[in-house]
Amino acid sequence: MSGIPDTMSEGVNHVFRDLLKEGIVIIYMDDIIIPSIDELDGLKRLSRVLQTASEYGLELNLKECNFLKSKIEFLGYIIENGKMSPSLDKTVAVQNFPEPESVKQVQSFIGLTGYFRKFI
Repeated sequence: MSGIPDTMSEGVNHVFRDLLKEGIVIIYMDDIIIPSIDELDGLKRLSRVLQTASEYGLELNLKECNFLKSKIEFLGYIIENGKMSPSLDKTVAVQNFPEPESVKQVQSFIGLTGYFRKFI
């Protein structure tokens, strides 16, 4: 059922489309990040997100929610103080990658290291 994640993603993007346009949220699949410059701004943005979710009858899994974090890991990146850096897991994966012995393994390694392009 590969269509279910796409459908859910489309639904979440539709519900929060205005907030996406305004830069209030960043969405990947069903994960939502609410970037802000300070706590007060973060609370205002969170209020809008919660209001929108409520209007559409969406329920949040509070066990998976984090609020007012100054540092987060998202999609393999560490985001802190407006800057992105590679996650430790990605760095360790490159360090521990076995010496490639086939074309497929070389391609796999290149794919993994391509993640670091934006940091070089």
